[in-house]
Amino acid sequence: MQALLDELLALKKRADALLRLGDEVANKRADEDSAKAEYKALKDGLTARLKEFERRPPAGTEDWIVSTFSAALRAAHIGMRSPTNASPKNSGWRNSVDDLVLELSYYSNTLAKGLGE
Repeated sequence: MQALLDELLALKKRADALLRLGDEVANKRADEDSAKAEYKALKDGLTARLKEFERRPPAGTEDWIVSTFSAALRAAHIGMRSPTNASPKNSGWRNSVDDLVLELSYYSNTLAKGLGE
């Protein structure tokens, strides 16, 4: 299902942007609060989307697609283990965002291969 792959790719794009924002904060070119707010929004969004998806997966979607997408959201959320009020200057915050990017890359590639793209 292309829509789910597109959603994962959009999340990965946001995670990449968050990583760049964290670099800008570390180099004092951006506000720390904006990075914290984006991190919290992304983490809360993942939680809400996972709950919604598990309650109502798209009708007619193959089981392996549902499982892969659900695993992607869960792994991405788990990867975001840094507290939402942590400073982007902290190495734990950066590692958390790195893990988020890696998980989303892995699962989007897996889903794309399965869909034959």
